[in-house]
Amino acid sequence: MNFRIAISFSDSLSRLTSDEQKQVKLTVFDLQQDPSSPGHSFHKLGKAKDPRFWSVRVSGDIRIIVHRMDDSILVCYVDHHDKAYDWAERRKLAVHPKTGAAQIVEMRELVEVVVVKRFVDAPMQHELIAPRTVTWPLTSVTADTLLSYGVTPEWIEDLRAATEEELLVIAEHLILGGDVLGGPLELTVPPGTLLRPLDYAGLPDGDPLPWPGDPAERWTSIDERTPARVTGLATVRPQRIAVRGPHVEAVVEWRGSALPHALLWEELGVSIEHPWNGHVVALGIEPTSTPHGAGTALDLSLVRLAPGGTLEWDVSLSVRWASITPEAS
Repeated sequence: MNFRIAISFSDSLSRLTSDEQKQVKLTVFDLQQDPSSPGHSFHKLGKAKDPRFWSVRVSGDIRIIVHRMDDSILVCYVDHHDKAYDWAERRKLAVHPKTGAAQIVEMRELVEVVVVKRFVDAPMQHELIAPRTVTWPLTSVTADTLLSYGVTPEWIEDLRAATEEELLVIAEHLILGGDVLGGPLELTVPPGTLLRPLDYAGLPDGDPLPWPGDPAERWTSIDERTPARVTGLATVRPQRIAVRGPHVEAVVEWRGSALPHALLWEELGVSIEHPWNGHVVALGIEPTSTPHGAGTALDLSLVRLAPGGTLEWDVSLSVRWASITPEAS
């Protein structure tokens, strides 16, 4: 009997309390020693898309999700009862047809692409605005090419049919969401940066503080206990913000006096209301001309452009993926 543990299990285990983790580890040890023992309380998940997902009772309402076959067991996830079942009902284990890698795939039909628009007060502009051109960036990219990049078959047609705006939302979900942002994330912001507290609409909500602000707010280290929130980072010098987690290291760098500030927003699956439904996991680092989300509605540290003037800037994102093979990045 092959016994394996998925990265998604390790991440979910780290979110439990110390006592819960001890109970889970004992259960996993017993399961590895004797998978056929009737004491494991296996329960087949009736609503799961993958018929091989089972739950294993730990204690109280803690449940382990395993992928069970005749000759193998993959320990996939652990959480409280409802959250564990919901996780399993949205996923399946599949072998990628191009790379051959076994992947825990989130089912496409259970994910709703939501484009959020923010409206702010601004001075009336008496001019005609050209209609926005809609583009489909990946429509000419073949399915075989997307497969070679590691995209799972379930998402290929959605990516090829997505507009530029929709593509960014889907890419956030596939690349920077879910298990990739699992575990604690450490943020590195240049010394001397001012943290400008904002409410969730992006409006100023308190006096500026030197980064990282109030230690109780834990801006430098965030995890699934972090509330959904946004803050302004004023006068970022050098213009560089880094984030590091168990599975990914990312750096956002930019140049240009047009973007002296940044917005930092976090949503690590804690908003349970519609349309988030507790499934949106994202970290935003957004270079900006204002240290708040109100645009020109508030005259706070605005970057001003004289008539006939120009603004220039460039922004880059570098990502390094954690891997069991030192060569991969």
